Amino acid sequence: MRPMTWLPVRLLACTLSLGAAALAAAPFTADDLVRLKRISDPQVSPNGSVLAFVQRETDLEANKGRTSLWLLDLLDPAGEPQRASGGAFSDSSPRWSSDGHTLYFLSSRSGSTQVWRLSLPALAPQKVTDYPLDVGSFKVSPRGDQLAVSLEVLILFPWDPVAQRFTGERIWFDRGVR
Repeated sequence: MRPMTWLPVRLLACTLSLGAAALAAAPFTADDLVRLKRISDPQVSPNGSVLAFVQRETDLEANKGRTSLWLLDLLDPAGEPQRASGGAFSDSSPRWSSDGHTLYFLSSRSGSTQVWRLSLPALAPQKVTDYPLDVGSFKVSPRGDQLAVSLEVLILFPWDPVAQRFTGERIWFDRGVR
């Protein structure tokens, strides 16, 4: 049987973290919903052997959600998901290089959201971008030698009353090319 045939079943198994005993012991509450681990953004490697996905957990003490990257070996029917990243920061948007040896992702581990990469199997994160603004999204080129990134930039014009409301003064821009 092909590995992809079991993919929906294995993804569902990853999302079901509550056992039957826990469900029978008490009714499902809003607090239970907040504590559920949720997976998203599944990305299959180019050769179809590994699934990368994002898992979101809620840190109730810090009052925030955190996301981490996980990997699942699709060729091993008994394989368990393995955490590829995580900590006091959030990692998201996994994207494979064309050769399947590198996993690019967004991370807030440097204080702002930037593109990072994990080389497999080492899983040592390396920072790829260092922009003054958060990277919103990115795309790896088909050859894997370039990245296209998007940054959210707020442009305020001198005649814009919104700009004056934020700063209390008129804003002027240098029109030179840098």
